[in-house]
Amino acid sequence: MKIAAVVVLYNSKILNSETITNLFKSLKNDIELTIVIWNNGPSTLEKEDIQQYLERCKEQNIKSEIYQDCRNISLSMIYNFFIENNPDNDYYTIFDQDTLISKDFFKNIYDNKNYHVILPLIYSPNDETKIKSPSYPDHKPFHYGEFNLGDCYAIGSCISFSSHLVSLIKSTGTKCFDERYAFYRVDTEFFNNIKKFNSLKGICVGKTLHHLSEKDDPQKMHESKKLEVGYDKLLSRIYNRKKILLKNIIYCINLKIKYKISLLGFIKLIQCAITKKHPRTRFHIANEKSISSNFKD
Repeated sequence: MKIAAVVVLYNSKILNSETITNLFKSLKNDIELTIVIWNNGPSTLEKEDIQQYLERCKEQNIKSEIYQDCRNISLSMIYNFFIENNPDNDYYTIFDQDTLISKDFFKNIYDNKNYHVILPLIYSPNDETKIKSPSYPDHKPFHYGEFNLGDCYAIGSCISFSSHLVSLIKSTGTKCFDERYAFYRVDTEFFNNIKKFNSLKGICVGKTLHHLSEKDDPQKMHESKKLEVGYDKLLSRIYNRKKILLKNIIYCINLKIKYKISLLGFIKLIQCAITKKHPRTRFHIANEKSISSNFKD
């Protein structure tokens, strides 16, 4: 079985990524694995870090490609680029940089290759008693077992999906990930998109620990996170509820108050309400973007 996995890094060395550390520990029997590293900035990776990482890949017969783009490109564009440039795979998997996958993560994919979406139960490392993802549309926690596509939502990291599902999505004239969204809500819209294939099956199997962003308590959020939550909620309102500009500006005021967003952040929200676009959507990835480094056996 061929599996391609993308790991998006931001402000991290490759070998400091908990995801990478655990990928090397995972069981990969009968798996031909390709890891795509996408360094999203803010600075380029150190040569020594790249060299040591590629040596580890060589030791485990893992193919790998490294892309570097310090503009903090939107995740939806990265994911679509990753899929388009790795066409000959059976499954695709998406990872953040701080996911602690179990040793049997890829084995679970191999053992459940008749399913189109494969998800683990995800817990916070700080609380392994409460399921954080997936969840039902009414936000009730999920459980192990089979489900119809469209029955649940899950955070982006650790989503695995089949090449057949990719082909079905493309046949409808859309991309797998909605590029109107940049960071938050990219995963939500993926699951909204596959509801049309609800006769197909997915499965929830295995357990993963993941460091989750705090999205509910403004006191625990950096300004950049507050703004991304604001963009998420505002754009969802614009695209799904189609409110007039004045009402969306009033909504921006409410977001500023609720999340204690700075004046500069508030101005950026207003600009988003006017343009109806996430500011990161102005950045694009060239179709022939060059690989920074790679290893292929």
